[in-house]
Amino acid sequence: MAWFKSIDEIHHKMLQKDRRLALQIDVTATPRHDNGAIFVQTVSDYPLVEAIHQDVVKHPVLPDAASRAKLADRKSSIFTEKYDDYLRLGVEEWRKSQAEHHALGKKAVLFVMVDDTRNCDEVGEYLQKICPELQGAVLVIHTKNNGEISEAAFGKNTEELEKLR
Repeated sequence: MAWFKSIDEIHHKMLQKDRRLALQIDVTATPRHDNGAIFVQTVSDYPLVEAIHQDVVKHPVLPDAASRAKLADRKSSIFTEKYDDYLRLGVEEWRKSQAEHHALGKKAVLFVMVDDTRNCDEVGEYLQKICPELQGAVLVIHTKNNGEISEAAFGKNTEELEKLR
C-alpha cells in the first residue's frame, strides 16, 4: 500500500499542475492473491524459475547430498543452537560461491529465513559471531505474514525502517 499511496500522491501533485501520469507500471515478485489467482491487471508473468534460468536473478546454491546428510536438529530451545549445523553449512556454501560471483562482478548473498521474527535478531548476531566476513554486514528484516515490514516489532526505529525499505 505504501507504493500505491506514493504513486497516488505523485498523480495528485501532477493534477495540480494540469498534468497527468501517462502510465503506471508495477513490478512484483508475487502477482497473485492469497487464493492463488493472478491479478487481473497483470500484463506479464515472469516466473522466478525462468528468471534464474536466464541469469536475471542469482541462482540459489544448495549443499550437496553428503553435506545435507550431516545436518541434525539439536535438542535446544535456543534457535541458533538447534539449527547450528544448518547455519554453519549455509555460511560454508556462501563462502564457496563468493569467488564464482566475484569473477562475474557480482556479490554472493547469504539469505536466511527463520520461522518467527523472534529468532531473527538472534540469528543475525550469531552469523556475525561465527563468520567474521559478515561482521557489520548482516541486515535483519522483520516482516509480517503479508510481507510488510513490521514497524512495531522489536523496537526498530523510523530511520532503520527507512533503510530497510
